[in-house]
Amino acid sequence: MRKKFVKAFSGCAGILLTGLLAVTSLDMQPVRAEEPVAVGLNVTYHTQQEILDRMNSDAAVTGARLAFSTDPVTAQPYAPGSLSQDTLDGAVTMLNQIRFIAGVQDNVTLDDTYNQMTQAASLVNYVNKQLTHTPEKPNGMEDALFDLGEEGAGSSNIAWASWAGQTFKDSLINGWMADYDDSNIDRLGHRRWCINPKMGKTGFGAVAGENGTYSAMYSFDTSNSGAAETGVAWPAQNMPIEYFDNVYPWSVSMGSEVDKDSVTVTLTKVSDGQTWTFSAASADGYFNVDNGRYGQQGCIIFRPDGAKYVAGDSYRVTIEGLGTPVSYTVNFFDESTCGNTPGEGENPGEGENPGEGENPGDGGNSGEGENPGDGGNSDDSDDSDDNENSGSSSGSNDSAASLPDVGTEIADAKSGDTVKVTGVTSLSNGEMKELLKKTNVTLVMEYTYEGVNYVVTIPSNAAMDNDIPWYGPLYLSAHYGNGAPANGTTGSTYTVQAKDTLSKIARSNGMTLAQLAAKNPQIKNLNNINIGQQINLK
Repeated sequence: MRKKFVKAFSGCAGILLTGLLAVTSLDMQPVRAEEPVAVGLNVTYHTQQEILDRMNSDAAVTGARLAFSTDPVTAQPYAPGSLSQDTLDGAVTMLNQIRFIAGVQDNVTLDDTYNQMTQAASLVNYVNKQLTHTPEKPNGMEDALFDLGEEGAGSSNIAWASWAGQTFKDSLINGWMADYDDSNIDRLGHRRWCINPKMGKTGFGAVAGENGTYSAMYSFDTSNSGAAETGVAWPAQNMPIEYFDNVYPWSVSMGSEVDKDSVTVTLTKVSDGQTWTFSAASADGYFNVDNGRYGQQGCIIFRPDGAKYVAGDSYRVTIEGLGTPVSYTVNFFDESTCGNTPGEGENPGEGENPGEGENPGDGGNSGEGENPGDGGNSDDSDDSDDNENSGSSSGSNDSAASLPDVGTEIADAKSGDTVKVTGVTSLSNGEMKELLKKTNVTLVMEYTYEGVNYVVTIPSNAAMDNDIPWYGPLYLSAHYGNGAPANGTTGSTYTVQAKDTLSKIARSNGMTLAQLAAKNPQIKNLNNINIGQQINLK
């Protein structure tokens, strides 16, 4: 099998960051008759047959090749192009299938603004031959197109493959969900963005040619703000073997901060009692806990040395030191073993330790090419020489950006409390509403935006504009800080001036490009506005 080089990053963006995650309930989920008892996984359980049926019904869509309705122009004058509807549908269907398996809401929809942002981001990275969240402007590229691409690159999972035509199914399964390389395994940022319960919308973009395939998936959407899933595990309780290679790490995102020094994970192979133990003191493989805001906080990460997974295998996971126990069984399956796995349908039993066994041995990478690289973290560098030789056999994900969940922090606050967050530059409408529910609670935000330090104080009785989905850094400063309102924030419209771009107008009015686009559905091409045109700000 010829080696292919895949590299991936997960987006790091400034103004879409939300607040800190707080402790949430780890109560045992309701179970169905055939469902094994899982403690601490507050997700929806799906049987092997349900997952297999979903995979089969999705197959015709998720197998879509990379195709374009309008071809990108990768030399001056540049044009982003657009993906075919079949390619876009295949990408979001594959993402939703992954989320279904994980047990989180699986109705993420495509958003045209996000599609345009990620398409422009892919073009900029392709032209520069560099995979990065903070691209340089290519010579001769118009400001509006570059601004669109720059914002897209900074808020997305991004990836590069050395060959033209990498599919989004490959990028998702063997890239962003894998995250096993040295640059990403410590946080699994791409994976956590893909299965972030609060994601409601996304967008995809790609450019392919002699420079390989540069692609992006918008990651920072949290429009599904009512999502309450915690304890999101990958591999899931019932796991298609084709989606999880021997070298991929295991993870459980608890949705609240986890103390690495207090946690002990025990992984047991049910068939023979082989046991691996992981803690900060010692680990039979890789172990880490990451509390960054990559989707959900409190991600427990472990990878057993030498494990080789086979359809029909079951592994029991127990996690101690969280205050509330966590235990569940993972059953690997394929079509031939569907429903026959010993672990499916049985109750693992409390406190049962199958004993020690053998160490399966080193596993290879099932997918072609290796893990993407650094998982697109907001502050992660994937600025590593992103134009590495395609002959290399490893993939890299750029670190995934982390979004703190201020809403949960506010929800846990008591009367008289002051909730203080640092580095968070925006609030969602849902988070502001959560604050308004409180009595005598104050939110204090300290952040730096475009080189300026801000301190914003928002009392729980603060006024709110219900039509604004997000409250950006300049908006917050203008209404709740000591600074003067930014130009344009006091009016309901803005008149386009020479050298304006939508991204610049959005920034100057304390919004993201996506927020401004949502207020202006009449603008179909975010890269094309005219002098004198009226832009809605409210």
